This record gives sequence, structure tokens and C-alpha cells, in this order.
Amino acid sequence: MASAYRRRTTSVRPPPTAGPQAYSDPMPALPTPETVLREYAFWLERERADTYRVRAFRQAAEVAAALEPGAVPTTEAQWRALPRFGPKTAALAAAAVAGEVPQALADRRAAGAASLAPAGDGLRALLRGDLHTHTTWSDGGSPLWEMAEVAEALGHEYLAITDHSPRLRVANGLTRERLTAQWEEIALVQEMRHVRVLRAPRSTSSATGRWTAPTTSWQGSTSSSRPSTPT
Repeated sequence: MASAYRRRTTSVRPPPTAGPQAYSDPMPALPTPETVLREYAFWLERERADTYRVRAFRQAAEVAAALEPGAVPTTEAQWRALPRFGPKTAALAAAAVAGEVPQALADRRAAGAASLAPAGDGLRALLRGDLHTHTTWSDGGSPLWEMAEVAEALGHEYLAITDHSPRLRVANGLTRERLTAQWEEIALVQEMRHVRVLRAPRSTSSATGRWTAPTTSWQGSTSSSRPSTPT
């Protein structure tokens, strides 16, 4: 698992509202199926598309990333024959293999150049981090490693991972065992990131007003310490 994380390179393009000084261009000189699919998912999520749509592109990206160099398809038909690939994801991947930036992705980039809330741009520039985030460990739409990657690209100093506790089953709340596994992932991600990734599982109140949370320490982490569908 650790080696897989260390092989990852920045694959998403953060929104430009942070200003060009906040990050260097993270896209590689030549697009790859994985990076194109992940960036497309990023822009979908930024415009608040349904989570299932975002997830479809990320799942296709994972399939593309796992392919051996000699097994990479070159045509849309070949891509569609793979699991998790449909017409849209196959078209993006085939264009990337051809060394092109897909028009659909170019359109998403152009749309993303506009601020989501211009009146708040001044306040946005003052933000140093995010203290409320959900990942795919519970009911979030983005994987933890990618959220940390984008947070760092935006120039953030910290990122709190606040996934749900076990009581909220409908949101896939984390049991103690799953929380321990998540903290192991946070430790691996932290090794490669300057942004501080904070461990902060979310507490949930019951109908009686009782607060529940995993029985573990909630301290922030900068080390490896830890508790005893296709489109």
C-alpha cells in the first residue's frame, strides 16, 4: 500500500480561484488516461455534480492506472471493453492515449476558470485550511489522498478529515477498526505532503442528546502513530 501511494503524482488541476501563485501547473506534459479522467472528475465535483457521476470517472481512472504499459487500449471500443468504462470515459481515455487534451476536458477547464462566488473571493484568499471534510471512507465523493493533494496545491496549511462516526450508518460511519485503517492511510499520505492532515472523526448525537464517537485519541497526525458504476 505504501509503495502505491509513493508512486502517485499530482493528477488534478485545482480551481483557479486561489490564484496562479498558489500552485504550479500540475498536469503532465502529455495527458494520460488516468490524469485526464481524474481531472474531469475534479471539475465535475467542483460544479457540484451528482456524486455517482464523479465516482464513475474516478473508478475508470483506477482501472486505467492499473494497466500494464503494453496493455493500454488505443481505441474507444477497446476502452469500452474494460470494466468501469462507458462511452464518455472511453472517449476521454482514447484521446489521452492519442496525446490530445479531450475537448470535453478543455470545456470543463474553461468553465472552471470562473469563480463560483465572486463576492467571496476576498474571504477565500484568507482561508488557511479546511476543518470539515468527508472522504470516500464515509459519505464523501473524493479519496483522501486526492483531497490532500488538492489542499496542498491550493496552498492550504491544514486539512481536517472529519468522516462520520459509527452511529450514522446511512453515511457509512467509521467503526474503530475502519478508523484505524484510515489513520494508517493518513500517515502514508502525510509522508508525501506538506499540508498537515488532521485526524478528526466526526461525533454524532443521538435522539437523547448523547454524543457518540470512536473511542480513540483525536490528536492531529504528522507521523505514522495510530491507535492500539460506468459513465
